[in-house]
Amino acid sequence: MSQIRLVLILLFSFTLLLTSCSKDKKATATDQTTPVKVAQVKYQEISIRYKSTGSISSVTNPVIKAQVPGKVLSVNVNVDDKIKPNQILAVLRLESLKLNKV
Repeated sequence: MSQIRLVLILLFSFTLLLTSCSKDKKATATDQTTPVKVAQVKYQEISIRYKSTGSISSVTNPVIKAQVPGKVLSVNVNVDDKIKPNQILAVLRLESLKLNKV
């Protein structure tokens, strides 16, 4: 019984060996070439931009206030406006200052 089993195993192994080593190879999907674009290597600068949303904070907490007390009559700038030196940002009602001087 063991000799028959040995003969069957050898016969099966020999059959697998012959079928896997045949010279006729069929075209498979891996044998097909894929077209690619080729370019010359060149040196150039690449700018990297990173866009993010968040908030920033200052190390110190600056206090922005008027030099004199008064009620705001008008605001001459909007959020995100660029301002120039000595530009009037707001107009104050100074009646309380005039009363104090008298």
